[in-house]
Amino acid sequence: MLRRALKSILESLDGLIKQQEHELAALDARVVQKQDLDGLDGGMIRLNQNTLGVLDLAQGTGGEVGPVAKLIERASDSQVAAITELRFPMADAKSVRGHESRSLDLLKQARDKAKDLDERIAQRQREEKMRELRKAYTQILEAQVAVREETQLLAALDKFTRRDRQIARGLAERQTLIRDDLAALVRESEDLAESKLFEYAHTRLDARASSAIEELDQVEPKQAMPDQVAVERGIRNILEALKDQKPDERPFSAPEGGGGGGGGQGGQGNDQLIPPLKELVLLRLIQTDIAERTVELNGGESGGDTLKQLAEDQRSLMEVGREFLESLKDQGPAQQQNAPPEEEGGGAPGPEVPNQPDGGQDGK
Repeated sequence: MLRRALKSILESLDGLIKQQEHELAALDARVVQKQDLDGLDGGMIRLNQNTLGVLDLAQGTGGEVGPVAKLIERASDSQVAAITELRFPMADAKSVRGHESRSLDLLKQARDKAKDLDERIAQRQREEKMRELRKAYTQILEAQVAVREETQLLAALDKFTRRDRQIARGLAERQTLIRDDLAALVRESEDLAESKLFEYAHTRLDARASSAIEELDQVEPKQAMPDQVAVERGIRNILEALKDQKPDERPFSAPEGGGGGGGGQGGQGNDQLIPPLKELVLLRLIQTDIAERTVELNGGESGGDTLKQLAEDQRSLMEVGREFLESLKDQGPAQQQNAPPEEEGGGAPGPEVPNQPDGGQDGK
């Protein structure tokens, strides 16, 4: 509501500034041509009427818009002073110009203050949305950890009783709820849906959660475990990417640039919740995740099909990364500052394979 009012005030102030500039130009033209100032009061009267209308809107909005309203009111006072001067038979052009110039300066100050206020309000709204988004992911992560821990207890059994089978199917239902909650986040958040990398991360989560559900339905908790671990790690990666990055934590030593406002990242000047920097962090985390799982499986005795799937994951990630980099180029030089260096042949950089894997088979 407040931002809608500010948008209207800003548009109106732009109009008032143009109108005042026009009146000043008309005044200067009369002076240059050494003509009298008769009739110039009419344009200033219309300007003052419009200014009073914007003042009513600003005062009616109240609250944080108060300082903007005061500046508009002072501009109106200067306009009235100019009108009063213009109505004298021998109006002093220098004095009139002083009042009109003061009006123009105050209108510009009001516009600047309104812009600053709009950006601060937008930043607060982004921060609130980001807090809500992190909270939602954290709650889903907690539910995933609980399901994975209970599945782990079931997987340790050699034989399953009837009650164990019921527990497994109950875990499948809970895993389904987690999958549905993750899908709902993307469906209900335009910011997530518009991010190629976050959408890709959710596609991977959906696939792994679906596999875990199927395996639990078939009472195969051991087979479900790697999928559940993958879902857990994927959610943690998203939460890490949504964190505010400190300068020494940014991927590729990238400057933050002017790429839009994430939670807590001030000075961005637009309504973008997920800026390129956060997408870059997620890209790096997914790359590292694929690399770690590849190392883990290469060190084991099985996992041929899984290695093929990982290779496919890497290919699809490179394609998504390439599209992401192209979108940065389309947005101009400011966004390109955030882009990671490309490998030979183009595309997103490949994963960094760690020297010491965490160990354990992470699944498909």
